Amino acid sequence: MLGDTVITRAPKYIYLFHFLQEKIRNPKVRNFLKTCIKLCLPKKEIRVSDESKLFLENGRVDLCDVFFMNYIAVIKNELSSRKVFDRWDLSKTLFEANHPPKNTHVADYMDVQDIEAVIEIANDKKVLELVDAYLDGYAIIDSIMAWWSYPTEGEPQEAELFHRDNDGISFVKLFIYLTDVDEESGPHVYVPKSHSSSKGLEIRRYQDEEIFSIFNEQEIITGKAGSSFLEDTYGFHKGLPPISKKRLLLQIRYSLFPTVFMSRTKSLKAGQVVRLKGYDQYRNKLVAKL
Repeated sequence: MLGDTVITRAPKYIYLFHFLQEKIRNPKVRNFLKTCIKLCLPKKEIRVSDESKLFLENGRVDLCDVFFMNYIAVIKNELSSRKVFDRWDLSKTLFEANHPPKNTHVADYMDVQDIEAVIEIANDKKVLELVDAYLDGYAIIDSIMAWWSYPTEGEPQEAELFHRDNDGISFVKLFIYLTDVDEESGPHVYVPKSHSSSKGLEIRRYQDEEIFSIFNEQEIITGKAGSSFLEDTYGFHKGLPPISKKRLLLQIRYSLFPTVFMSRTKSLKAGQVVRLKGYDQYRNKLVAKL
């Protein structure tokens, strides 16, 4: 509970599935389980492109020809009046994004799925083609999040250290920078091809030297506001702590099967949820009323 906002909990069977899949760490075994799950899901014609092949190989692909620049100002304006919370310290009350409490590393917005521009991005045709090809199935929009990362003193915490996400058995994430991101403002870092590696499978945070002893490469992703990329975050990644400038990022998770993090909040009042017409109802069933 944060103020009058209630964190939504997924159905118990989702938690059970999440608990079971957490125990399965080997990428090949996880891929086999994904194949089995797909047999119970709606079918979707898949379009494979050179871009999707690159995505499959590296675990990450930049969306150079997908332009979200026109949405950035709209989304930031919508968020400007909303408060945020410290995801790593829920004892703090909601606060203004421009006035974080001391030592706050990361602050999330409670809801962003009611912003129509965000839903339009999530349903971008090019993005969905790449996601479907990567997951080899009919992807759903599992959740949508936006958060600030702040310059702070002290050591990196939580997701500022290398780790694998374990959100579900098969998922990818779309990241969009809503502010300019350079080396001073906490760029995202990814280890190419680690998504399919059987090395470093423990669920924990890893120090840089551990990762560099296993893998030979990392990609530090900088870019202007509107820069975007798709990523399999089962591969090793982290967000570098900002040094002098804060960073605002939008994340959209796609999956074949709902994760425990789906529809993360229930703070919207009746009539506030965007009612979407002309969008795929199956894809959007977790994030908007249709």
